[in-house]
Amino acid sequence: MNNGNGNEMEGRTLFDRISVKMLKSVGIAVVYVVSFMLLLYGVIALCQKGYAFCYEIFGSVAVQEAPGREIAFQVEAADSIKSVSEKLEKKGLIVNRYSFMIRTKLMDSEKIILRPGIYLLNTSMDYGEIINQLTVSEGTTKR
Repeated sequence: MNNGNGNEMEGRTLFDRISVKMLKSVGIAVVYVVSFMLLLYGVIALCQKGYAFCYEIFGSVAVQEAPGREIAFQVEAADSIKSVSEKLEKKGLIVNRYSFMIRTKLMDSEKIILRPGIYLLNTSMDYGEIINQLTVSEGTTKR
């Protein structure tokens, strides 16, 4: 009493095996594609962040466009570039303290000597203008 059912069962089992293999292959391919897309997205995001950081160092970056806001800023004799950059960031005068520190490190060592005083800085000033104010001009001593 075979009636061809044996061949049908055999065919179905073979079909099921082929289907399972195909599904596994498609599943693996989907995992690879999704992994590749996530990796690509990560690389692109990293490149964008790196470009933005380098632009902060070498480009003309300001917190706000002109006219901006004027903010009094004090540099004390004991201040270092690191402490000044932290205070500038907290007051909202620079975009990123790390890019500011790197920019000052890349300048001539004679120009990065901080001059104590009280300075009137603007949020529309770029890093170069702020560095020139804090290192070249004497600042005011009035409060």
